[in-house]
Amino acid sequence: MNNILRIGLAMVALVAIVEASLPAQEDHEGAISLRIVTDQPEAALDILDKRARGEAIVEADWRRLRETEGYRRLKKRSESFDATDFDAKFESFLGESPAVLENREALRKTVEDWSSLALDQVGGLALAYLPEGAVLRGSIYPVIKKPTNSFVFEIDTYPAIFLYVDPEIDAAKFANTLTHELHHIGSNSACGEPTGYEQLDPDARNAVDWLSGFGEGLAMLAAAGGPDVDPQAHSDSEQRTTWARNLARFDEDIARLEAFFLDVAAGELSDEERRRQGFTFINTEEAPQGAFYTVGWQMAAMVEKALGREIIIRSVCDPRELLVAYNQVASASASKTGPAPSLWSEALLATLYGR
Repeated sequence: MNNILRIGLAMVALVAIVEASLPAQEDHEGAISLRIVTDQPEAALDILDKRARGEAIVEADWRRLRETEGYRRLKKRSESFDATDFDAKFESFLGESPAVLENREALRKTVEDWSSLALDQVGGLALAYLPEGAVLRGSIYPVIKKPTNSFVFEIDTYPAIFLYVDPEIDAAKFANTLTHELHHIGSNSACGEPTGYEQLDPDARNAVDWLSGFGEGLAMLAAAGGPDVDPQAHSDSEQRTTWARNLARFDEDIARLEAFFLDVAAGELSDEERRRQGFTFINTEEAPQGAFYTVGWQMAAMVEKALGREIIIRSVCDPRELLVAYNQVASASASKTGPAPSLWSEALLATLYGR
């Protein structure tokens, strides 16, 4: 199964928040091995401090930055996406940008706050929605950089979570974002190929791989802490408005997603077109946190309320189960409340299961 798609397309006065959400009897010893590495922002802030004092920034300053673990791994990730002139562009940003210089004290305070995060407790929230045997291991890198995105990298070998240092992100939002990304890392550690996957033809396997995009919705549910909790409770008003708008397209998006999955399973899309269409369900300018987030979260919330969390945990490794369970719950609710929301077709489910 395509592990990259499980990820995904990007937070301490946090302790009280997490302790209130995490059962006291939970024991996650051995399942969580996480650390926060702040060497990159510390070196970047030293450069900004020299700028603020009017001192010359010398090669030794840039070399110290380039040799930090966070910078080296960030550069490796960027170059894996064919980025060029990484060092020169970074030096231009830190050495010339007025905005980052003006913001340096807020950036420093944010790094200090984030570095005191209770990692074991946040990890426990993610593990509550992961299969037995899931492991959360890796390094968390707050990074001062120009692009505002956060992401995971090298999850199969030495997992990394890069988090753009944003002073506008408070403790609760930081916790929510980190729990979301840890859910992705944990699912990758626990999941192999779904039952019967190898017996499917290659195009049907591609379609099943793309179903793993619904892991974004499952991670939203895990980060919120349950189906009755607003997954955007710690977001700003613009993010909440955008989420509500995208969520209102649920029926429309099921139809769009089904058409995409069927086209993939029929082999009707080139690799490039498959990626282009698939990523529009993850994130676009018009629809940040797109249909994989909203449809995935709504299905998972409905299923957990009706059937319990265990089936949600099973669907982490086989998202076909989420579609089947959602159809069951949606059909049952229609008999009580009126017309059902859109369902996944039997033709699609048969294709995904190779029937």
